[in-house]
Amino acid sequence: MKETVQESFDKLIIMLLEDSESFKLTSENYVETYKVFIDYFETPPKITKNNLTIGINFTYGWMPTIFNFKTDEFEKACEILKNYKLHSTIPNSGQLKSL
Repeated sequence: MKETVQESFDKLIIMLLEDSESFKLTSENYVETYKVFIDYFETPPKITKNNLTIGINFTYGWMPTIFNFKTDEFEKACEILKNYKLHSTIPNSGQLKSL
């Protein structure tokens, strides 16, 4: 007899629950991963569109959706971030809206 959709779904849920029992997230995992992200952004010689895109996706990567860019002014955003990184210049409200 053919398996129903509900039966398939039930089997999938059981498999996921069994798999989840072996998954362990520890604070060490978080600390190690976070340090890699910090190191990545401390070492690039310049902030580019690629760095910016990677950084945004690091930040939003845990979410179920990909970040939706609301602008295409990447050079402006990179310049604001470079000024902050090099000179600790805090962006004004207009610049924050650009980011």
